[in-house]
Amino acid sequence: MLRFERLLAEGVIDDVQGIMRWGSNYAALVTIRDGGLAVTAVYKPQRGERPLWDFPDGTLCYREVVSYLISQALEWYLVPPTVLRHGPHGLGSLQLFIEHDPDINYFSLNDQFVPQLQRFVIFDDLINNADRKGGHLLLDARGKLWGIDHGLTLNAMPKLRTVIWEFSGLPVPHTLLVPVQGLLDQLAAGRKRDWLPFSKGGSEPWVRAVSVPGLRHAVGEPSILDIRRQRTRTGSIVIHLMYGETEETVPCEVFRNRLKLPSCPEVIRYDEGQDLWHFSGIGEGHGEGLSIARAAALANP
Repeated sequence: MLRFERLLAEGVIDDVQGIMRWGSNYAALVTIRDGGLAVTAVYKPQRGERPLWDFPDGTLCYREVVSYLISQALEWYLVPPTVLRHGPHGLGSLQLFIEHDPDINYFSLNDQFVPQLQRFVIFDDLINNADRKGGHLLLDARGKLWGIDHGLTLNAMPKLRTVIWEFSGLPVPHTLLVPVQGLLDQLAAGRKRDWLPFSKGGSEPWVRAVSVPGLRHAVGEPSILDIRRQRTRTGSIVIHLMYGETEETVPCEVFRNRLKLPSCPEVIRYDEGQDLWHFSGIGEGHGEGLSIARAAALANP
């Protein structure tokens, strides 16, 4: 990957092979050379981006590059090497062209590609991908899937649009959560020194059982009919406590502190036979990247 990054960033663009006309923005195939090495790349200049009402002008090429960097940080390598550099038409993104069969797309894939597709589902959610079309997955000669066209990502508002819906409602495999937690920890570590890591470096799953009387005592309510976990549009996690005709919504950090859980629970279920509430999660820490001061304030209302 680094070799291709360097070639894309420092090689000579000496041939514009042709314009790719099926996209909504200007894109062209170019040849990049450095000594005896030569590769084909997709060049998307900033000035060729069509104005969009919901994305700031001139930012799509940056989003292409950042999506690649996130894929690299996860060590999933879903996006071809992509760099930002000046080309024949000014600043733009330059992405290694993947040789593929154009007749094969997402809708041609069978079950053997499930593990790769699951990574793309998580990745698209992380980058808030508003443009995962069937043709935006390319299959190379080695059987590896590559994702392209990530200009419409990383919007401040929820924008997820995708054709990959067959995993909706299924639990996320633990093996996919660990790299995500690692990425979140990297981001948290790069912030202020008083920024708590998302999992304090932990990746071990945990399970806790709480008796119904113990739960009632912890939340201070005589009757709890249901407990539901929700991630809001802003990314924070809240817990809904159902008391019959009334409902209370509390930050997950407050809830897990009341029950002394290691972190915000990922799964909550009630076992009627044992009359126990079961909570399970991963790692240790609040899981929301709050500052220490903010976490303390939420934990002690």
